Amino acid sequence: MVLWYDALEFLARLAGAVVVTTVVFIVAFLLLVTVSIHTSTELTRLDRLVRVLAQELALLEARLSDRDTQPPNAAGSVSDVNAGPQEDAPAEEAG
Repeated sequence: MVLWYDALEFLARLAGAVVVTTVVFIVAFLLLVTVSIHTSTELTRLDRLVRVLAQELALLEARLSDRDTQPPNAAGSVSDVNAGPQEDAPAEEAG
């Protein structure tokens, strides 16, 4: 405990503070500001992710409703809704 107080006294002298508790409050304030900034950046990142996911869901729902309302084409198959690469489809094994 004495080492802790000695370290605080050293930091107080280094910072030019008269009272040791000033250093404690400054350190606590800086810690809270750091936590606040970190939380804000994470919230912004998650907000962007939710926005992108909502847009992708809306596009997928629109494709699905278009697919359900379109009649089959001349070849007898539904138009190619899944023209893009399929990320969720398992890769076929060579056999």
